[in-house]
This record gives sequence, C-alpha cells and structure tokens, in this order.
Amino acid sequence: MGPDKILVVDDQPEFLELLALQLGLIGWEAISAGSGREALEKLRDFRPAVVLLDMWMPGMSGLELARLLKNDPHYRSIPILAFSASVIDGERQQCLEAGCDDYISKPFTNQELEERILRLIPKILVVDDQPEFLELLALQLGFIGCQAIFAGSAREALEKLKDVRPAVVLLDVRMPGMSGPELARLLKNDPDRRSIPIFALSAFAMDKDRQQCLEAGCDDYISKPFTIQELEERVLRLLSRKGFAPQHESSIDKS
Repeated sequence: MGPDKILVVDDQPEFLELLALQLGLIGWEAISAGSGREALEKLRDFRPAVVLLDMWMPGMSGLELARLLKNDPHYRSIPILAFSASVIDGERQQCLEAGCDDYISKPFTNQELEERILRLIPKILVVDDQPEFLELLALQLGFIGCQAIFAGSAREALEKLKDVRPAVVLLDVRMPGMSGPELARLLKNDPDRRSIPIFALSAFAMDKDRQQCLEAGCDDYISKPFTIQELEERVLRLLSRKGFAPQHESSIDKS
C-alpha cells in the first residue's frame, strides 16, 4: 500500500527526476517507472494514490496502459492523471476516452500539479471529539486513497463545510454539544448538502444508536473499533455511489 506514494510513468529519466522533486515539495513520494511494462511490475508491489502517466512512450503507450488499468478490477479505481508535452488537437479527449481521470500539459507548476492530484483524491470529512481517533482515521483513510479533513465538533464541521464539499462525512454519534444525529439532520435538511453520504461511527454497539442514526438520515453505521478492511469496504461502497471508486476487491491483504 502507498497512501503517500504516486506512481510516475515516463520514458525520460530527467523528467522522472524533476517530477520526483516536484512531488516531494508538495508532500508526496514518487515511485518511478520508465515504461508501461515497468509500471505494471511496480503495481504488483504497492497501490499508489494516483498514477501520473505520460501519453506518448515507446512500446506500450500511456493510452494503452490506461486502458489496461481501467479494465482490471484490481486497478480501475486508481485515479490516472495523464500528461503530455505535445499540443495535438483532441489529445485530452483521447486520454479521457482511454479511462484517464484528468489531463495536464507539460510544463506545469507545483501548484498546478498539486491541485490536479488533490482533485482526484476523495475528501472525507471526519467529525469526532477525540484527537487520537482522528489521527488513526487519517492513517486508515490514507491507505485507501482518501484525504481526511478533520473537525473536532459538529459546529467545527459546519464551518469546514463552508469551504469544502467532501465525498463522505464520517460522523461520531456521541459528541458534546451538538450530537452526530443532530448534525446529520441538519445536513440532510439542507438542499445543498443532503446528497453527501453520511457514515456514522459509534463506540456503543446498541441497536438504538443505529436506529437513531438511520432515522436522522445517515447512510451507513459502524461500531468502534473496526478494522481497516471494514472501513475500506464501507467507505468505498459509499464512494461508489458518488462515482469516485467502483466496487472492487479489497486492496488490503486479509491473510
């Protein structure tokens, strides 16, 4: 697994070095592959958050590699950001038709690269009043390719929602002040936010907690503690409804 790793595929060693430097400056580790075949070998050992893929390479082109990945249930949910130095008309459309999720032209700045990468990674708003649990969830969500945004209370969550629209809200049921179900009702009664899936979390395995959450509009419910496999399966199920990640076999070794 590689929650902070990006697979960069390009046949020009000097550009691979430049991209590794750019990605390092914005907080990502680059894993380099000089060809489509080498990229497939690397993907056997780790799952990147994003694949940065040159379109025009000798042997297997970027377009061919993108089609292979998007037709494979183990890899199709990994976002692909295509790049190219050419200015061929319709190139962006070619990339999208091959299954790439976005396209950027060389040269690009660090800021442009960071914005495009983060656009491809689902943002999850985690609302919980326990800082240590927030840290644990950040690690777990990173391993399934998501970016965690934190709020220590329902009020803080409402402030965060003014600036960001998450793909999913992970919501603790029992918090001081405004409870999780109260926040869920507010969101589900807001026409601008009611379509955001809400995943309720509780340390109490009580039927009334689950029923209360579902009645408040939550889309799913899980009791703490849970394994990373359980979190992955449940979160990806909600993300698939929003078009972020198709259903696929778990990327985490359960053996």
